[in-house]
Amino acid sequence: MTKYPYLPRQDSHLEYLDKGSFGSVYVVSHEDDLVGKVLHDYRDYLSPYLSRLMDKSIDEELRWEYAMAQRLYDEGVSVPQPHGLYTIRMPSPGSSLIERPAFVMERVYGIKIFQLEESGSTDWPVAHSLLCEEIQKVRSLGFNPIDFSDGANAFYLPVEQRVVLFDFGFWSHPEIKKEKIGENGP
Repeated sequence: MTKYPYLPRQDSHLEYLDKGSFGSVYVVSHEDDLVGKVLHDYRDYLSPYLSRLMDKSIDEELRWEYAMAQRLYDEGVSVPQPHGLYTIRMPSPGSSLIERPAFVMERVYGIKIFQLEESGSTDWPVAHSLLCEEIQKVRSLGFNPIDFSDGANAFYLPVEQRVVLFDFGFWSHPEIKKEKIGENGP
């Protein structure tokens, strides 16, 4: 697995925020208001050969998501500001710390859009309209956004009247190729 630089000023205790199908998100620096996405690691249950393949896959997926996020951010799409790929230290099931690669980005304080709909919030129509506009913008820039139909991968920031998209692991863009992304991202 690629050894990324350590995150400067990482918190000594990581605050768990959320879990998805393929990764978990932690607050990695309260001081800098940063979160890190760490992909789920099943290597402990695999043979040594499959474990090495998993190492490569984790690196590729993190670099891919970082490349997508950076390109979206550079194009003016409303996404958390990407900060890079870092090694973070996190507690293991025992008492020791383990090191894991993480995609580190700006922390966003918002409400998941699907939760607005489920709760019957009066903010739902505005948030949904903003989400549709942002997805239309993304598509016009050549991205193929996957998994955005239900608003699970978007926050609504009510004070700012803004939507922020996240989770780009399955997105694609014709100019971004997995084999061309280096160790440090795009």
